Order: sequence, then C-alpha cells, then structure tokens
Amino acid sequence: LHVCKMIVNDVSAATMFDVLHDSRYRKKWDVTMQESFDIARLSANADVGYYSCDVHKAGQEYSNWKSQNSPDLKPWLYPEQNTLPMMDPAELSIQRADSLENVDESSKLDANEGEDSS
Repeated sequence: LHVCKMIVNDVSAATMFDVLHDSRYRKKWDVTMQESFDIARLSANADVGYYSCDVHKAGQEYSNWKSQNSPDLKPWLYPEQNTLPMMDPAELSIQRADSLENVDESSKLDANEGEDSS
C-alpha cells in the first residue's frame, strides 16, 4: 500500500504508479533504495513485499526506459503476469507499531541534499 500526495506536472499519475511498482526500473533510478524484495502473493491483486528507501522524484525518465525494457510487463496492473507464489494469509501475523524496532534515521544524509527539488 502506498499513500502519497504530490504534485508532478510533467509526469502522469499512471506513469508515477508504474514507476513505484516496477522493481526493475526502481534499481535504475532509486539510488536511495536500501533493500527490496517480493515475498508472496495473497490474491490476484495483492502481494506482500519488503521495501526500504527514501522516495524522491523519479518518473520523468520512466516512460522512455519502460519502452525499452519489457514495456508490456506490469504485474502490478495485470495480475495474470504475476509469477510470485500464492501465500496463505493465515501464515501472516499482526505486529503492532509499538512492538516494531524504532530506527533513528535523523543522522542519515539525504542523497538529494543540496539539490533544487523544483
């Protein structure tokens, strides 16, 4: 689940959606990604995965990149393309936020620090 509000005048919402879900393209643009991997599918349109990074503006080059890199492969839009194994939801456990590890990232240097974000 991604919850985000942003104004991007030169990239369509559909392209931004694809940019965030295309793991192969993310490796190209997301220099702040620490780790990402798929775990399993829960249903045709729902999967479980792990991802950690700082999100930044990335959609400007995606359409051009995607046209050269499996342009029709979008399992986040077309569930029939998803090859992850199905997972039984009963295998999941609920964790409350207060039981999770608190990670202080305040001392980390922002990869885009000093760049103009306009």
